[in-house]
Amino acid sequence: MPRDRTCYRLKKQIRLSVDDETGVILDVEKGKYYSLSPVATTICLSLKNGTSVSQLLEVLARRYAVARSQLVRDIGDFLVRLKTVGICELTSDDEKSMDTD
Repeated sequence: MPRDRTCYRLKKQIRLSVDDETGVILDVEKGKYYSLSPVATTICLSLKNGTSVSQLLEVLARRYAVARSQLVRDIGDFLVRLKTVGICELTSDDEKSMDTD
């Protein structure tokens, strides 16, 4: 899991549409879209709004009855997947040092 002060954001080519609790992400450059569960929608909305990883953890901990250790793992895994497919990016210049932590 990235450091608490780490912030991710959705990339500029990403569009997020939310209906009730679920959402859809569209990558306009690649022409790909992804359906989002309610939890994934909450995470992506937070990324769109510039929420830090620690703030995101607090939001999800209040909303869902899940062990904090499980949230840390799940959020970290999900953010890595989003970054890998090009949906989000780190907002700081610390990316190289964080990859070695």
